[in-house]
Amino acid sequence: MAIDFLRGPRWYASLAVAGAILFGLWYFMGGAPGYVIQIDYQWTGDLVAGAEVVIDGQVVGKLEPVGNRPVIGFEVEAGTHVVDLRTDGCVVRPETVTLGPPRLKILMADMEDREGMGRWGCLVFFRD
Repeated sequence: MAIDFLRGPRWYASLAVAGAILFGLWYFMGGAPGYVIQIDYQWTGDLVAGAEVVIDGQVVGKLEPVGNRPVIGFEVEAGTHVVDLRTDGCVVRPETVTLGPPRLKILMADMEDREGMGRWGCLVFFRD
């Protein structure tokens, strides 16, 4: 009778210990979450779709939609970074971002029509 009484708590305790071990393995072996600069370019329409993303002078990817949403993220180290775009359609004003305790920085790419800029008729800038 005493064995039947302890059978339930032992089962739950062993599941809790196994769960804690699995969680610890997942957390420590998976590494800490990285730092991400995310660019949302829905306000620019198709003008910057396909533009190269340059972070700290290095091309890290292109602006390509994820599913139907024009949003893409790039993993970086903690610290200060300069984000720029290379596009044929517009002049781009680079943005300096600092990642530290917040691990995610979301930049909204916006566009402004410009007259008198020669063949460049628009300016792309980032809002955060």
